[in-house]
Amino acid sequence: MKIFAILFAVLFLVVMASAAAPKTAAECEKAGGQCKFLTCGKGKKEIGKCDKNGGACCVKE
Repeated sequence: MKIFAILFAVLFLVVMASAAAPKTAAECEKAGGQCKFLTCGKGKKEIGKCDKNGGACCVKE
């Protein structure tokens, strides 16, 4: 039964993390990021997506 509690906790954390990530260009800019095409450049990390076509929301590391 402990395995179900652990699996539930992991699933809950994954859902919460995905809900917090920016999903639109407006949300990305509000989070302090910039939308880039496909991937972030050097010195930047991806914090979410900007659109359904694969744009990446990037912030400086």
